Amino acid sequence: MKGLVIKNTGSWVTVRLEDGTAVNCKMRGVLRLKGMRCTNPVAVGDIVLVEDKGGDAPVVGDIEPRKNYKS
Repeated sequence: MKGLVIKNTGSWVTVRLEDGTAVNCKMRGVLRLKGMRCTNPVAVGDIVLVEDKGGDAPVVGDIEPRKNYKS
């Protein structure tokens, strides 16, 4: 499921899904070390892929490239 990050509090992010519901998600550890210079690669306004495997909490599985950021 794709969604928009609306709140970021470290390892937890709140994502508004395409159907309008908001869910609290954990950050997958491998995303935090994906070659970025920052400690948390997700920012409010990012489009992310949420994976719900039926466990404790959904996780952010991937981050779409930003369209307003130049490296």
